[in-house]
Amino acid sequence: MDTVQHRPPGGDAPDEELIDTLIAISVVAKRLAEKLRKQLEKAFRPRCERGQKAGKRRITL
Repeated sequence: MDTVQHRPPGGDAPDEELIDTLIAISVVAKRLAEKLRKQLEKAFRPRCERGQKAGKRRITL
């Protein structure tokens, strides 16, 4: 005997809610990634690009 499972009427609502939640998570993750990328770029830019004059630039190893 085969058993068939049926979804109750309106059973698509949890699927739509899951899709909306995953989209929201994706949007937040993208924003966080962009913010992190900007912070990393700022941290690793040469000092002269951050506003220091080239004559006062220190060379560190």
